[in-house]
Amino acid sequence: MITATVIGGVAVAQSTDLVVATDGSGDYASIQAAVDAATDGDRIVIKQGTYVEAVDIRKDVTLIAPQGAMVTNTSAVNRSAGLLIHGDAEPEVRGLTITGWTYGVSAARTDGAWTVANVTITDAGRHGMALDQATGQWTVQDTTIRTIEGYGIDAFQTVDGRIRNVTIIDAGSGINLYETTGDWMVTDSQIEQVDEDGINTGAGGNGDWLIADTVVRQAGDTGIAGDNHDMGSPVVRNVTVDSVTDGMTFYDASANLTVTDATITNVTDSGLSVSGADGAWTVEDITVRNASDHGIDAYQATGGQVRNATITDARRGINLYATGGDWTVANTVIKRVDENGIDAGNGTTGTPLVRNVTIKKADRGLSFVASEADWTVTTTTVTGTTNASVVATETTGAWTLTASSFPDGTGVAVNATSAAVTGNASYNYWGATDGPSGDFNGSGGAAIGNLVVEPYYADTGQTTLGSSTDAGPTITTASDLPGSGTTADPYLVHNATALGVIETDLGARYALGADVDASALAAGAGFEPIGTQASPFTGTFDGRNHTINGLTIDRPGSDNVGLFGYTDSAIIRDVHLRNVSISGRRQVGGLIGWNVGTVRNVSVEGQVNGTANVGVVAGQNSDLVTKASAAGRANGTEVVGGLVGLNFELQSTISESYATARVNGSEDVGGLVGVNVAHTVVERSYATGRVTGTDSVGGLVGRNVRAAEITQTYAAGAVRGTTDVGGLVGTTGDGATVTASYWDTEASGQSRSAGNATGLQTSAMTGTAAETNMTGLAFGNEWTTTDRYPALTWQPGAETPKAGDPLVARFGGEDGRVGNLDVLQAVNAANSGGTIGGEPVTNLDILQLVNRANQ
Repeated sequence: MITATVIGGVAVAQSTDLVVATDGSGDYASIQAAVDAATDGDRIVIKQGTYVEAVDIRKDVTLIAPQGAMVTNTSAVNRSAGLLIHGDAEPEVRGLTITGWTYGVSAARTDGAWTVANVTITDAGRHGMALDQATGQWTVQDTTIRTIEGYGIDAFQTVDGRIRNVTIIDAGSGINLYETTGDWMVTDSQIEQVDEDGINTGAGGNGDWLIADTVVRQAGDTGIAGDNHDMGSPVVRNVTVDSVTDGMTFYDASANLTVTDATITNVTDSGLSVSGADGAWTVEDITVRNASDHGIDAYQATGGQVRNATITDARRGINLYATGGDWTVANTVIKRVDENGIDAGNGTTGTPLVRNVTIKKADRGLSFVASEADWTVTTTTVTGTTNASVVATETTGAWTLTASSFPDGTGVAVNATSAAVTGNASYNYWGATDGPSGDFNGSGGAAIGNLVVEPYYADTGQTTLGSSTDAGPTITTASDLPGSGTTADPYLVHNATALGVIETDLGARYALGADVDASALAAGAGFEPIGTQASPFTGTFDGRNHTINGLTIDRPGSDNVGLFGYTDSAIIRDVHLRNVSISGRRQVGGLIGWNVGTVRNVSVEGQVNGTANVGVVAGQNSDLVTKASAAGRANGTEVVGGLVGLNFELQSTISESYATARVNGSEDVGGLVGVNVAHTVVERSYATGRVTGTDSVGGLVGRNVRAAEITQTYAAGAVRGTTDVGGLVGTTGDGATVTASYWDTEASGQSRSAGNATGLQTSAMTGTAAETNMTGLAFGNEWTTTDRYPALTWQPGAETPKAGDPLVARFGGEDGRVGNLDVLQAVNAANSGGTIGGEPVTNLDILQLVNRANQ
């Protein structure tokens, strides 16, 4: 069959379908005969059957076996490869089963962009696929390779290959990527029952390659090996390795390696090794269980980061023996190890940092024996050790152990015998109200050797200082806090009192060392905001994902009100505020009154009240707010937003943020932002809270003017107002733009919006339908679909907004649900003739509300 492409009535190109059938019903009886007869662009359709032949392809043709067909070998054929691709040919091969050859497929030294898909290769005497030195952007996908003597896929010295959804079972080795270059990928694949390595990226390789969403199980040697990798920024992501000798090895690698979201279990050596690595390596969000040697082995490595690791049941947790550079271990849990939880002794140099680590049941929690480094351990808890929690014997560098806890209160907590430098072990909890025993006078865990321990904490919450001689110093200035206020060693804030002394050094670096209960500061006017317009906060505040609870500020006559009143070039990140109650006049926010800096990865929940420029996170933004969320209520008169009241100043940006808060005001009221003005940007953000106002009221932004930009956004909350009311934007003008943005016409109750926004029904904005109908959102990158409205990909735990329901949008809480209080308020409104959302409440409304609440 011949097919043609017709343009303007003229056939300009044509291709032919050539049919191959062993029973003579096709155009050809052999595949090779059809290939020889074909020209570039032709399709060869192979009917079911067994074809005893080898196939050579030198053309850009498609071979497809819709019902499957077998290509097999006999002694009469006398060829090594079942399918052989040559030179720069770019064929597409689908649906074949290739069995009984030395090589199932050979495409060695090709440079074309060929594809092999939906193919099964079995019983190869050497390799399933021999692709060595193929330099084109080739693809192998949806393919099964089993019972292979050598490599499932040999991709030695290849460039830019793509291996997707490939299963390799029962082979000598899985995938050989030795000495590869370029940005190749192995994704969505499974390798099982191999004698040697699952995947070997090998020595001399370089490039920004990716191994993702892949499982390696039952490998006789290493799950993933990348030793001596020279350069590039390779990534291993969402990978499971189970029942192997070594989980992953990257010995002596110089690349900027990232291993993230990995699970390694049941290994007879180490879970992950970067020993000798001298690149900027990062290991994060990794779980290692049942490792006969180290959970993570970084022996003699330089620098590096280990974050959010969980290691259980190993000989040693993390081996950092003889390392150098400024490495960090943070937010990590190590449990049930036979020897050291973290071993950083014997010649370790540099300035290592251990932060927010929990070690349970080890011989030694942390060992710095004979370390030469200037090391710091902070916000760390060690329990259940048989030898000591921290061993600092014979150390020669400066060392600090602070804001940490040894709650067992028995045995040796810290052994600093023969330490050359006096260690600073102040501001720790030793398991007793009177401090450590050993060389000191308390009854807690023993502290022995060359160290100081005062002041220490007298309680597990680290809120009360004690001393063996007196009540200890009072915290009155930032210098009284643990740390030195630098980037490497920030002042640590553990309680509400410590929050208050930030005001004494507005340019320093601070970090939360624990969750903070701020409710004790609620009396009178409550907490005094940090920084004013005359003396702004200019430092860094890193919440380390801790929570500040119960912050109360009652200053209705003051401007610039929030935890931080006014910032200038400051950085505030990774902090979460809950149950805030904030009142001020202008520029009022839960976190910041007026932001002139960077705010990143924050969330605020509670009630914020003011007159103008009011938002749950910030009253006014004049720089950057990104990855922020707001819940609760924002109440004001003018310029009120669920997240930020006023987004104002050249290039001020709000991105990747959302608000579920209820917003009430009079003029310029928006679910996310009240006013977006003067060359500012709101992008990749959404709002689902109920918005009520009078003039310029929008589900996302109340007023968007003076060259301001809104793009990749949506709104899905009830919107009520009198003049210039819009489902997404109330008012826009003066060169302002709205693009790639949407609102729910049903949930909002609004059929119009200012700007170039698109109104859709709830069903078109929820579930997988959103990707079809909301094409302006970058799904797969910044956005993801859910069974509800689209969510931002960074949102933790796939927490997503509730599906659109006009009733819920009108009556429900900020969490998108209807509760008993909502029903009671509706009943009261119905009995008194009142309104909710600007409309009277009917008996049918109440009946439906009861049904929602019961759900």
